[in-house]
Amino acid sequence: MPRKRLPARLRIKERPAGPRWVIVDGRTEIDTGCSPGDYQEAQEKLGTYIAETRTIDTSTRNPAQISVADVVALYIKHHPAAPGCYHATPLLGFFGLKTLREINGQLCRAYAKERGAKVTTGTVRRELGTLQAAINFWHVESPLDAVPKVWKPEDSAPRDRVLTRSEAARLLSAARRLCLPYVARFILLGLYTGTRHATILSLRWYESDSAGWLDAERGIIYRAGKAERQTRKRRAAARIPDRLLAHVRRWAALDLARGPQTAVVRYKGQPITRQQRGWDAVVKAAGLGDDVTPHVLKHTATTWLLRAGVDLWDVSGLTSTSTKTLETVYGHHSLEFQKSTASAFRRRA
Repeated sequence: MPRKRLPARLRIKERPAGPRWVIVDGRTEIDTGCSPGDYQEAQEKLGTYIAETRTIDTSTRNPAQISVADVVALYIKHHPAAPGCYHATPLLGFFGLKTLREINGQLCRAYAKERGAKVTTGTVRRELGTLQAAINFWHVESPLDAVPKVWKPEDSAPRDRVLTRSEAARLLSAARRLCLPYVARFILLGLYTGTRHATILSLRWYESDSAGWLDAERGIIYRAGKAERQTRKRRAAARIPDRLLAHVRRWAALDLARGPQTAVVRYKGQPITRQQRGWDAVVKAAGLGDDVTPHVLKHTATTWLLRAGVDLWDVSGLTSTSTKTLETVYGHHSLEFQKSTASAFRRRA
C-alpha cells in the first residue's frame, strides 16, 4: 500500500531576504513572500494553493477511504475566504493523514490539548467547527455512509476587556505620536461604529461588489460589498455618527485628492489584511497590555453605547450586532439600560 502523502502545509524557511513562510508540498516549496509576522496572509495563500492544485476524488462514500486532507481541501476550494483558509494549516497538520473513520471525541480532544498550548479555547472551538463544516459540505456534495461528529470544547466565557475613555485617548494619542495614521483611522472607525477588525480593513472609498465602503457624502458605512452574501457575522449598513463623519470627510478629501485609493485603511499606499505590528507598537506606547486586541474596539464601542442608555435596537443597528448577542454577551456591562424598567415599579398606579 503506498505511503500516505502529507498535505501541503506552511513552514518557516530561511531565504536570502530573511525568514519567510513557505508552502511545503512533498518536495515542492513555494515561497509565499510573507514574513513570520504575516501568518494570516500566508494562510490565505496556502488555502488558495490547496484549492487550485489538489485533485479530489469524491466518488467514494466510505469514510475509511476519505482523507481529512481531501475533505478540508474541497471545503476551501468552495470557501476560499476566511475563516476556512485560516484554519487549514492547524487542521491539516494534525488531521491531514487521518481518514474520516478515525474522527472521534478522543482524537478531537487530543487536538484541543495540543492546540490549547498555543491558542485560546475559542480558537480551538472555531477550528474544529470548520472541520465539522468541511465534513458536512462533503456529505452534501457526495453523501457519506456515515457522517462523523466532531467534538468541540465548551465555549469560553466572553472577554470582559473594555477600554476606559482615558485609555482610548491614550491609544489614539500613541498612534498619532508614532506617526501611524492608518492605525489612528482604524481606532476611530472601531470606537465609533463597533465594526469588526477585518471589515474595517476591507473598507473602500468607492461602491464595491466585493468589499464594504464609506459614503462620505451621505454619511453611511456599508460593511459588505453589493455582491457579497451575508453570514452569521452580520455586516449591515449604518449611519456614521456625526463626530466620526467629520473625520471621514476629511480623510476622503485628503485621499481622493491624490487619485483613486485602494482602501480607507492602508500602509504605504497598500491595503492591509490584519492589524498586527503597528497595532502592537501603539498598544505598547500607550502603556496598555496584551489584552488590548483590535476586537476590544468593537467590545468597547458596544459597551459604551449600552452604558449610555442608548436603545438596544439602535445599538444593534449601528454596531451590526444582533440583539440576542447584545443581551447575552454585553448585558452584564450595561445595567444602565434597565433603569427605566427598574423605576417603573416605583411609579404609582
